[in-house]
Amino acid sequence: MTWRVAEPNEAEVEALAKRLDVPPMVAALLVNRGVVNAEEAEKYLNPSLSNLSDPFLLPDCDKAVERLARAIKDNERIFVHGDYDADGVTSAAICVRALSALGANVVGFVPRRTDGYDFQPYGADKAKEAGASLIMTSDCGVTAVGAVERANELGIDVVITDHHRPGSVLPAAHAVVDPYREDMPAPPFKELCGAGVAFKVLDALVSVIQPQHRDAFRRNFVDLVALGTVADVTPLVGENRVLVAHGLKALAAPKKAGIEALLISLDLKGKPLEADNLAMKLGPRLNAAGRVFDPDIAFRLLTTKSPEEAEQLAVQMGALHDKVREETARATMEALADADLPENQGRRVLVLARPAWGHGIVGIVAARVVDAVRRPVVLLAYDKHEDAYHGSGRSYGTFNLLQALHGASDLLARYGGHH
Repeated sequence: MTWRVAEPNEAEVEALAKRLDVPPMVAALLVNRGVVNAEEAEKYLNPSLSNLSDPFLLPDCDKAVERLARAIKDNERIFVHGDYDADGVTSAAICVRALSALGANVVGFVPRRTDGYDFQPYGADKAKEAGASLIMTSDCGVTAVGAVERANELGIDVVITDHHRPGSVLPAAHAVVDPYREDMPAPPFKELCGAGVAFKVLDALVSVIQPQHRDAFRRNFVDLVALGTVADVTPLVGENRVLVAHGLKALAAPKKAGIEALLISLDLKGKPLEADNLAMKLGPRLNAAGRVFDPDIAFRLLTTKSPEEAEQLAVQMGALHDKVREETARATMEALADADLPENQGRRVLVLARPAWGHGIVGIVAARVVDAVRRPVVLLAYDKHEDAYHGSGRSYGTFNLLQALHGASDLLARYGGHH
């Protein structure tokens, strides 16, 4: 590894230190982070929720708000469809809790990994069974063309909130709220996680139907946004930095039974929290449920109002996390052994497969193998019941893994994710 020490512009450092009345070292750190004027520095050092951009600048946010408001007014059942990772669970919890507080008739659903990646036709069928006339996705749906078609056939409208990159064709949904849509003007800040997109859509909804409660909404749900943002390894810049700064304070003084139980189980209750605590402790607990069992455990933890139920669920998630660690260690050893085989030495991208690797851990293991071999890695696990391989990949350097999957799309039943 070669370390390259940043050398800031001395004139910019001197000017910033003088304007802010801070030591030159602080000014140098700010300049090295691209913060070069006093106004930007004030926002950086004192992040405020009032600095969040207008949520209606997100693509289709106005359409989403109009449809959600109508559903609440007419007492339609809203089916919130999340995803099985920490971002998907936190975003679904935000939607269910916030819509419920607004008086909506709402039910939540988080699929298992065995149900398939993303919003599937199966999810539309579940919404029909629940008597829903509107589906709101969180952290999924932007590539779910078939699932939206199924929902439309069933007479169910779909509002998509997602942050993954769209495919070549957008689903025929009532609204597709995704900051990465290229067919509409880009919002001021794009790098939100799924929980961040859902939060901003609901923030817009509250501003329309209950504007007097908008500040309370932001204070009450910034904790879950921060958890989803850090757990999804989203860059802590711009609006993400604002959300996480306020979310950490809210998490340290929890008002939700599930958050409090999770902090107690990790011996973090009453202690100041940092982003590392979310990345290395809280986030992995939430992810563990979806990796080896049922993400509904994590979803229920974040939505329950019962301290007793929350305590039981937190204990369960701790046990599942231990199981994930054991399976991950074993699979990592096996994957590294396979990576060392002679036939894999010259490959620019490693694709490794074993039947015994669980669907839920291949992503973690792929990341660890990438650290060792310094090449992009795709790990596959065979499902004998479906007679199909399910996998996860991690890139290295500037290699665009999603673009590579586009190039191999004729070989894949379904795929998606980040570059």
